[in-house]
Amino acid sequence: MPRHEIALAFVPGLAFAKDGARLGYGGGYYDRYFADARQPSPVRVGVCFREQFVDRLPRDPHDVRMHAVLTDGGVFDCRETIG
Repeated sequence: MPRHEIALAFVPGLAFAKDGARLGYGGGYYDRYFADARQPSPVRVGVCFREQFVDRLPRDPHDVRMHAVLTDGGVFDCRETIG
């Protein structure tokens, strides 16, 4: 499906932080996919267990953050910290 037709994307990860940072699996696929400025980006929702949701994670400038994180403990809005 073309990205411009996607309104919402659920994104897996090893860990997520309150600012929307994501620790992935090391391939950079999601960062490259969402960073393409020529197409609108869907709302990004990280999916993990509450134990994988932490205060902070290291981030690189090319890392794309999540708008929200969904855990078994609830949904956390990360947009306030994205700026």
